[in-house]
Amino acid sequence: MGDRCARLALATLLAVGACSGASTTGPIVITFPISALGAEGQVLVRQLARFMAENPGIKVEQRVTPDAADQKHQLYVQWLNAGASDPDILQLDVIWTPEFAAAGWILPLDEFRPDTADFFPSTIAANRWQDSLYALPWFIDVGMLYWRTDLMTEPPATFEDLVREARRAKQQPGIRYGFVWQGARYEGLITTFLEYLGAYGGRILDGGRVVVSSDAGRRALTEMLDEIYGDGIVPSAVLTWHEEETRFAFQNGELQVAGSWQILGGADAGRPGRVTHRGHRRRAIGYQPAHRAPRGRLGGDRLSHPAGTDAGTCPRSRAVSYSSPPL
Repeated sequence: MGDRCARLALATLLAVGACSGASTTGPIVITFPISALGAEGQVLVRQLARFMAENPGIKVEQRVTPDAADQKHQLYVQWLNAGASDPDILQLDVIWTPEFAAAGWILPLDEFRPDTADFFPSTIAANRWQDSLYALPWFIDVGMLYWRTDLMTEPPATFEDLVREARRAKQQPGIRYGFVWQGARYEGLITTFLEYLGAYGGRILDGGRVVVSSDAGRRALTEMLDEIYGDGIVPSAVLTWHEEETRFAFQNGELQVAGSWQILGGADAGRPGRVTHRGHRRRAIGYQPAHRAPRGRLGGDRLSHPAGTDAGTCPRSRAVSYSSPPL
């Protein structure tokens, strides 16, 4: 279901975007900013090739954007504030939809009547602002724990297990780090903290009330600090790390356990469950949604259409949207 929904969302938004690049002398050109991080870029190239083969009157030009969420957000804000005529489609992080909709930067999609029946209801709700639908879910990310199965056969069930196994792993030749996560000053640090907060039973909001300043919040921060400065299983370098630094360290065989998104499991993998390490050797990896040590997080991207273009007035977009099969 998830793959079909992702392809349907992409096909629909590409169709909606077709008007802004309308041409009387050649194919309609649509610009689409993408992330080339991990396998995502490769999958998108295949999806777009299929879409263009089935819709020869539309050409999709990809524009690579920064992989770091805060940098991509800043770039989008610059484009949208300036009223740029392209890109025609935006790839939004899950928390950006209400911000961009409230600012009038993206178009409501209700008039195109996209089929939302196959999506998880919560993902559709996250894309609504004041009862209007402004984006379609593309994919869902899940925070995962990854580990070297040649060093550890089972995932840690508690923080105590994690610390013990990470300390033991650091005694192995070639292992520099016991555990790593994303700790740079961007949203990756916030999502990492949310995993620890959830592990202690805490939350950011309770209804409309901010409740993060709690015993659970203090215990979560203390655990993160202790892993770096107390137990020494996490290097202080993670305070500058994003997803890619985590992936590189894991691929190079320098660590035992990593907390990251699903992208790490597919990075240069010969097949699912395997990651390439230096020396062209392979090590099996295990992964599962992060739980009590720490608890998992959900994220993901959605597709929307900038308000600065005129897709809403184009009948061709409706025709392509309704007649095209999913990518």
